[in-house]
Amino acid sequence: MRTPLRILLGLLVATMLLGATPRLYAAASAPAWEVLRVNNDDTDTPGDDIPPFEIEVRDGYIYVLASQQMKVEVFTILGQLVTSRKIQPGVVRLKLDNRGIYIIKGAGNTRRVNL
Repeated sequence: MRTPLRILLGLLVATMLLGATPRLYAAASAPAWEVLRVNNDDTDTPGDDIPPFEIEVRDGYIYVLASQQMKVEVFTILGQLVTSRKIQPGVVRLKLDNRGIYIIKGAGNTRRVNL
């Protein structure tokens, strides 16, 4: 009787441990970040009326237009981290393999995009 009890206890512990580990984003390949333009003009400081970053979605790409250096994080709608990167002021293009709704965080702002 002790063997089935040990097996059951082992399965219970394994299930608890596996359930507690974060699951990775199941993409076919890693998300591809591509720098399209870098703003090197240090005389341009963002004012109060210029947003720190803007997001556009076109042709299956997510374009991030940043007015300052920042860390950008991309999450699934369920809160799983897909990718993150520190970007320079300018324009960065991101290609994700899976279509869906994503949450993009950067410079204290959050945006939702449909890809």
